[in-house]
Amino acid sequence: MSLDKATKPIVHIATDEKFIDAAYEIYETAFPSQNKFLILLASRKVKIKHISENKNYEYFFLEDDYIDKIAKSLGQAKYVVFHGMSSHQAEIVLDIEFSCKLIWTVFGGEVYSNPKIIGKKNYGKKTFRNFLNYGFYLKKYFRTGYYRLCKWSGNPYKIRLAALKKMDYASVLYKEEMELFKQLGVIKKDLKWIKFTYYPLEIIIEKNNDAIRQSNILLGNSASYSNNHLEVFDILKNLEIGERKIITPLSYGDKEYADEISSIGHKIFPKNFSPLRQFLPLKEYQKITHRCGIVIMNHYRQQAVGNVLDMLYCGAKVYLSKQNTLYHYLERIGCYVYCIEDDMKPNNTQIFKLLSEEQVKLNRKLLSEEISLNHICKELKQTINP
Repeated sequence: MSLDKATKPIVHIATDEKFIDAAYEIYETAFPSQNKFLILLASRKVKIKHISENKNYEYFFLEDDYIDKIAKSLGQAKYVVFHGMSSHQAEIVLDIEFSCKLIWTVFGGEVYSNPKIIGKKNYGKKTFRNFLNYGFYLKKYFRTGYYRLCKWSGNPYKIRLAALKKMDYASVLYKEEMELFKQLGVIKKDLKWIKFTYYPLEIIIEKNNDAIRQSNILLGNSASYSNNHLEVFDILKNLEIGERKIITPLSYGDKEYADEISSIGHKIFPKNFSPLRQFLPLKEYQKITHRCGIVIMNHYRQQAVGNVLDMLYCGAKVYLSKQNTLYHYLERIGCYVYCIEDDMKPNNTQIFKLLSEEQVKLNRKLLSEEISLNHICKELKQTINP
């Protein structure tokens, strides 16, 4: 017997983000016709940017009394899944008395962009000094007063943190991230882990791709400070990079930061630096990135997971910071992955040596076992019983 629309056991509360269509496909594969997706939009005038309009989404507008409407729309839900945790999602968590289990599906920014949790740990010393120093502390000390006086609301960072502590489950790809959140005091010590990713291989990768054999360098994934581009520039200028292009995606994020990184990159590497400033469709973007046999992602946090998994599967040699939990996860499962701090030193003559055919095959095998759609759905079914 099919479930009534109002009584679907898994209710999802999300915003217009690029991950949501993938979440819809994954959950519908695991639990067909048992999901209800509620999408928060600022107003009826806002144009949808990321999610598909042909999927069975229901829309709730922040200009309305959206919290009461969502409370009535929950029906007899057994689970409510929050995709990310915006301040408006957090208000829903804190204002509604839920009788069901709450699941937080981690985006990352809700923790790593919260100064009450992370402070300046995301940034290299040079990046912080050049781009964030005074502004960071001004924002830190005046943020609460600003929201109370100008926005007539509480500090959104405090609100999000309070909401995260009410979660019963957190769904994220690997346990290292969960352990970090517990150490930071973000979540309850007895919070349960659901293994989940928005990036099953079938969604992000064409499996018939040949292994990357070109030796260009892919640096970072966006124009965000947490890429720590300046620190990588300092490493690369002491290495023999030859004629390799340094492909640097800067189309997404802070435009002023992108301008500065472009300017600095061209000055240091006039013949090599190649920034991507225009937003490209995924296939066009991957045509460029798949010419890069070397990947350097200098995030000190979980970030660019989809990019890393895509490049690793396609045969690239990936360098990550040992401060990044993603590095420790990939190393734990046996992937060939390399450490920026330990391996990218001038005396290492193997820095730009591409992975062997055997190494590529092993990485593909391990990732296929870990993040296939079938495996992710199996993990969901073992934890959620609608």
